[in-house]
Amino acid sequence: MIKWGEFREGDFLFEAFLPEHERQPKCWLLRTSRRGHVIDEQRIELVWPPRLGPDAGDVASLEGALDAVIDRVKALSPPESAGAYQAGAPQAVDSDPYVHAILDGLLTEYVEAETSLRLTPEQTAAYLDLDLGHRADGLFPMAITPRRDARMRRLTALARLATGDERVKERIPDIVEGVIREDIPAIRLVLEQ
Repeated sequence: MIKWGEFREGDFLFEAFLPEHERQPKCWLLRTSRRGHVIDEQRIELVWPPRLGPDAGDVASLEGALDAVIDRVKALSPPESAGAYQAGAPQAVDSDPYVHAILDGLLTEYVEAETSLRLTPEQTAAYLDLDLGHRADGLFPMAITPRRDARMRRLTALARLATGDERVKERIPDIVEGVIREDIPAIRLVLEQ
């Protein structure tokens, strides 16, 4: 899941996560933490898959659930000590239709590149930080973070290079391994050879 947003009230932190892939459950995850302790998690069904971000009705459902959670958790006794949970920053791409159109096109190119370079499901999952067994096909454009965007562009460029030069085709497995490890000197060495 990918963090979509957060809200603070006092020392409570409320985080909203969305599925980033169509193979994940179609629901919000609303997590409440306080002083580094996760004190509540709730799943809220989505009406629509969040390909380009959440639907307005799904956001309204989240807000209604958040109001109920705020009332409920305020009655809980606060944890005495600091916990180990550390919240990350929101990652989902903003709801800009032009950005999503570009990312959707990048996703299509990447899926083709992934196929032409014969990436295994394990390589794809590791390279794009996906759950094991998930491929890029099914990833929602709103979940193409800047890190994923850069990695996807690198691999699509490699696929274009490989289709245009027979010498490169022979070394695709070595180059793919270098790309996945982000080992630029190894890639450069293979291309020089």
